[in-house]
Amino acid sequence: MSPIVCAFVIVANRPSPLAALILALMKKSETPQSARVIFGQNVRRVRRLKEMSQEELAFRADISRTYLSEVERGERNISVDNMEALALALEMELPDLMRTSLISLPSEDSR
Repeated sequence: MSPIVCAFVIVANRPSPLAALILALMKKSETPQSARVIFGQNVRRVRRLKEMSQEELAFRADISRTYLSEVERGERNISVDNMEALALALEMELPDLMRTSLISLPSEDSR
């Protein structure tokens, strides 16, 4: 924990809303992302880089668009079969969609 945050919390004698938010963000950043979330973020990133809609990717992978949306948000436990279908539809290798380094690429929004 940062000494600045600790001093701020101690001086205030109880966490202020700002200190509580900073502590929550620090705690959240320490938690590693699940494989499900990493996979979903990578699918979304590659899909957008390929300028493909969710509808088109879902059609190519033979899954529903709603299911794909939930996978991209990390809300669904996806089967290995569906992971493979999405990788093939994106013309990617499945292990590449599991790499944490893929999600750290500059976002398409920053272009």
